[in-house]
Amino acid sequence: WWHAERGNDVLQFASQDLQGDTELVLQAAVRNITVLTFAPVKLLGNKEFMLRVARSCFFYKVFHGDRHEFFSRGRFSDRYDPAWNHRGFEHLLMEQLQGFQGAFDLLRHFLQYASRDLQDDRDFIQRAADIAKHFATTDSWHDELDLVLKAVRLDGLLLEFAPQKWQNHQGVVLEAVRQNGFALQFASEDLKADKLIVHHAYQQNRDSLEFASAELRRTSKRQPCEIL
Repeated sequence: WWHAERGNDVLQFASQDLQGDTELVLQAAVRNITVLTFAPVKLLGNKEFMLRVARSCFFYKVFHGDRHEFFSRGRFSDRYDPAWNHRGFEHLLMEQLQGFQGAFDLLRHFLQYASRDLQDDRDFIQRAADIAKHFATTDSWHDELDLVLKAVRLDGLLLEFAPQKWQNHQGVVLEAVRQNGFALQFASEDLKADKLIVHHAYQQNRDSLEFASAELRRTSKRQPCEIL
């Protein structure tokens, strides 16, 4: 896991079981998208998994990469590259992301690793473009709080890749667990013991209670109405 989080080519030397581990592949790909070269076709053809990778990669790029590069604007009508584009979908990307050069480049790079079936899938291409546009069109890209709120409202699990200070921010974590109760696992220890946070996580997904603090789990058994 440590190597995956470092973002190197650990998948190249991993066993087939580990290469097919969705969480391991996600952790590695977010930090180095080229590791998808070694992921099994089954994962690269899994639409929901690849869209999760896209959301995570864009979010990670915004917070841990070159934000100015990601939000760079400019024309890219002369950048057409048919290498993966056997259905002509690159024109769709250009239309969706017109003027957002940085986001367009990152999205096109990501799509090169999707399976051929997904590259043929207009719905997948459209949804991936929507993800890129969601992050690229924010009105206040210099405002970290606005960016992280916009991200966790799209996918609460993106809290995993947020800077630590936002994992300890009640407002951010509350929005994350409202979108996906399992985001509670990525909250700070203090917020895992926050009754309001745990209540909303439980309301969204009852199984999320396993990520609450030990004390709140005990309390929920003795006095469930107090928390749940």
